[in-house]
Amino acid sequence: MNVNSAENHKIPKAENIPGSEVMTLRQLSTYLCIPRSTIYRLVQRGCLPAFKVGHQWRVRLELVQNYLVANYERKTGRSG
Repeated sequence: MNVNSAENHKIPKAENIPGSEVMTLRQLSTYLCIPRSTIYRLVQRGCLPAFKVGHQWRVRLELVQNYLVANYERKTGRSG
C-alpha cells in the first residue's frame, strides 16, 4: 500500500457496513469520533463489553450504545 492509497482509505460508518451490529475497535473509533486509544482503554477497564476474534477485538454496537446511554444517565441524572 503506498502513501497515497493509505491517505484515501476511509473506514466506513457503521450504517454502511453490512452486518454492522459487530464492529472492530477501529470502526467504533471512527463511528464515535473518538481516539482508538480511548476505545482500547474502555475495553481494558471493562467499561465496554468486547470480545476477541483471533487477535482482534470486536464490539456489539447495541451494547456500546447501551453503555453510552447508561453512562450519560449516571453522570447527568437524566434519562437519554
